[in-house]
Amino acid sequence: MQVATIAPVVTPSSATLTASGTTVQTLTIDGYGFTTVTTVTLTGGTAGTVTVVSASQLTVVVTNLVAGSLTASVKSSSISSGTAVQVATVDPAVTPSTTSLAASAKTLTIHGFGFSTTAANNVVTFTSGFTGTATVTAATATTLTVGLSGTLTAGNLDATVISNSESSGTAVQVGKVTPVVTSSTTNSQLATATSITINGYGFTTGTTVALSGGTVGTVTVVSANQLTVAVTNLLAGSLTASVTSSGVSSGTAVQVATIAPVVTSNSATLTASGTTAQTLTIHGYGFTTGTTVTLTGGTAGTVTVVSANQLTVVVTNLVAGSLTASVESSTVSSGTAVQVATVDPAITSSTASLLPTATTLTIHGIGFSTMAANNVVTFTNSNGVTFTATVTSSTATTLTVSLSNLSMYLTAGVLDASVTSDGISSGAAVIVANVT
Repeated sequence: MQVATIAPVVTPSSATLTASGTTVQTLTIDGYGFTTVTTVTLTGGTAGTVTVVSASQLTVVVTNLVAGSLTASVKSSSISSGTAVQVATVDPAVTPSTTSLAASAKTLTIHGFGFSTTAANNVVTFTSGFTGTATVTAATATTLTVGLSGTLTAGNLDATVISNSESSGTAVQVGKVTPVVTSSTTNSQLATATSITINGYGFTTGTTVALSGGTVGTVTVVSANQLTVAVTNLLAGSLTASVTSSGVSSGTAVQVATIAPVVTSNSATLTASGTTAQTLTIHGYGFTTGTTVTLTGGTAGTVTVVSANQLTVVVTNLVAGSLTASVESSTVSSGTAVQVATVDPAITSSTASLLPTATTLTIHGIGFSTMAANNVVTFTNSNGVTFTATVTSSTATTLTVSLSNLSMYLTAGVLDASVTSDGISSGAAVIVANVT
């Protein structure tokens, strides 16, 4: 006759298991009264094959473990152990990753096993590569979507995860943060600039910069989002840069500034020579192959780029006065034209006969102002007396001079003259007529 019904007993345990998804693990359950036909029901995992080692021990194949307390109840010979008790503590597992993450990123996906599917039950802590607030916005058992409000810095991004109050343990790498250089087409600088500012994300101490179109000097890390770079030898056009922070490159260089060439002012003297070509040297900064020159006061011909700091230009049709130039290098203009030379007018010597009663004289030469009033003629007669006369009309190569009421100065012999056009003198007087 039956005298009692004996229920199996499961002994509580906090032995540690690490979640591993569908990869099988073996769980040992200790207790009392286990019989050959024993089944196991788990909360927090899936039970597979049950092996009855003895009346006081079972082994169970388990998968799909969820971080937190793993509880079990058993049924032996159709008798249940009753309320499930904890038989293990399951730690979540983070899958290591070296996937690149831009330092400007606002979200990150962490992969692993055993995460709580309730987002709020997961906490992510970064031990390197990020400062700020990380919030789990979505979760599955194998992925966490993490919102990042703070600053990512280049290098390894390491993290731990706590799910259902259980930690994944030692931090593991969950990404590699790549520095980002912010492109700028509005940052305009002259080729004489000595420093530039680079904006971006993820910059760390010791960041290096590579420029296309200039030479890098000292790099100062102002913050994770800004660098100042000492520069020399800037070339006109798009200045591009890439950076390396904590051994990680930002990748393909991007434009960080637009560099304008600079023309250096110069008052070197040229003498007008009409269509006879002369060579003008222009000094400055940032000149590149294919540079073009625009002149005011002359015609520019072939331009030779001697170096980033010097051009030579074939010039004709020079007009007396300030010769100004602007240049365009790599489609970027130097801006307002500046003086690159002073052009002296030139008088063509003549021994043509001139009567003392003459009322006009035509002087030939090159580089005269085409505005009559901007030309002044000073004569010296054979007696060494100087006098001026009014220019009534002019072209770039001829001046018509009124001699009315000047007969008293037209003494027999050589008549010399000098011309001042636009304030610039032709220099020493030359013979322009022979008074007979």
